[in-house]
Amino acid sequence: MYSDKNLVFVLTILEAIEKIYIYSKDYDNAHDFWQSNNQMNYNASTSLLIAIGEETKKIDIG
Repeated sequence: MYSDKNLVFVLTILEAIEKIYIYSKDYDNAHDFWQSNNQMNYNASTSLLIAIGEETKKIDIG
């Protein structure tokens, strides 16, 4: 069933995905991404993946 709360969760997930894309788009391989900016982009992306997981648990599918 449709819920306004679900929309907020989905939009938050999409925003996190977009940020991960922005942080990682300039790298050709995982090693370069991991080493860049003292791992700042890698750590930010990892935190966003965790946030995506948390938001998916909030979505009401019933």
